Amino acid sequence: MPANKITFLAVLIIIFSAACVYLNSLSGDFVWDDCLLIRDNDSINSWNIKSIFFADRNTLSPGMYVSYRPLESLSYLFSYKLWQLNPGGYHFVSLVLHILVGVFIFLFVGLVFSDYLLSFLAALFFVVHPAHTESVSYISARAEPLAFLFILLSFIFYLSCRKRNSAFVYAGIFILSSLAFLSKESALILPVLVILWHLVFKESIKPIKILLMFLAGAIFIFIRQKATGSFLPSGTSLAVVLERIPGFFSAFSGYIRILFFPKDLHMEYGIAHFSILSYEALLGLAEFIFLIFIMYKYRWNKIIFFCLGWFMCALIPVANIIPFNATYYMAEHWLYVPSLGFFILLAYCICRLKTNYRILALSAALIVFCVSAYLTFKQNTYWKDEIFFYNTTLKYNPQSARVWYNLGNSYSSRDDYKNAVQAYQQAIRLKPDYTQACYNLALVYYWQKEFSLAKKYFLEAKKLGHLGRIDSLLQGYKAK
Repeated sequence: MPANKITFLAVLIIIFSAACVYLNSLSGDFVWDDCLLIRDNDSINSWNIKSIFFADRNTLSPGMYVSYRPLESLSYLFSYKLWQLNPGGYHFVSLVLHILVGVFIFLFVGLVFSDYLLSFLAALFFVVHPAHTESVSYISARAEPLAFLFILLSFIFYLSCRKRNSAFVYAGIFILSSLAFLSKESALILPVLVILWHLVFKESIKPIKILLMFLAGAIFIFIRQKATGSFLPSGTSLAVVLERIPGFFSAFSGYIRILFFPKDLHMEYGIAHFSILSYEALLGLAEFIFLIFIMYKYRWNKIIFFCLGWFMCALIPVANIIPFNATYYMAEHWLYVPSLGFFILLAYCICRLKTNYRILALSAALIVFCVSAYLTFKQNTYWKDEIFFYNTTLKYNPQSARVWYNLGNSYSSRDDYKNAVQAYQQAIRLKPDYTQACYNLALVYYWQKEFSLAKKYFLEAKKLGHLGRIDSLLQGYKAK
């Protein structure tokens, strides 16, 4: 370990940097799934622990995808007890989690490589890089820093106790692994990352400790199966899996681009289907093969091999070839855990420069830090307001019926019925069988006393199978 004063100063700089670049995120509103998971979620405004641990995270929107993250939901419950529905409090918790992740990255990388300049730069770049704004400024992405925090704690505990055998050590490994898995399903990659470390550093494995992680994972999968009632999302088949493989390579090239050139960041990359011969898929495939080649060529270099291995392995749970997380082919917050490999490599390159080109290395570090900090601070404004968020997202994906629908809901909640009608109509044009959009559009017409148009869309919603109070509203229409 470095001198205590140097360690303390490094931790302070990491905390201060993260706090500064995300300070403006605290004024952000609830957006997107925040409304579903927090504002309109009855399970977080009461101590309904059973619904948190024994129900699908998305019971309010069944059929979207299978998700089970009880610790994330529990964190919303405690946030609600402290701040009710003040979004600033929820943003504060997400920021604290991100800061803790940065601090434990500093400790983890230092423990693995015994190089605390490397660990400091990696942690510093991680906490200020704009690729993580979605994981921090978007409240509903809280599972990312929460799961990563427990992954790091599990890994640090495992490395610190790898030569010790006791009931305390075994219990610690099992409990910390379980907490990571209960935060987010993608944390199941933890034992694979631990095995990667053993392969890189050629240390013998104590089977019982790895088996405890796998046991915790197996128990989690069993509980998740009981809670959600399904292991795989509905409609999953071999044809669906094969169809989504080009999407993974397209996402792979997108993630590489985001890490090097974090421009035009946004939600809703869409439910795109790519051909393996598409430009995006071919580029991603080429980059994937290139990284495998680099790993093989530099297999003697522990830092390069471990970092690229971490990046590739941590992407497996979010490859979304089987659509566990969502139907999308990529999302920026899925890069949160894998990106650590990139930032350690970036720090490694700068540290290598320092040997012969000290001023150049310092300049490179300052440029990366300042540019990243500025872009992150700027990107936080994307999440400041629902209507601004949806309108900005539509600039990148104007064909998303879901974004138009949510924009219509935002306008409707502010009694801006003219813009709400336009948004709902656009959602229906893009997706004619959008049942809820038809129903909500009918309600807006009803509130504006345009009863003939209201009747048209109520009947359309009923035809599409909406189960709302359509008949009673139609009776009201007849009375008019």
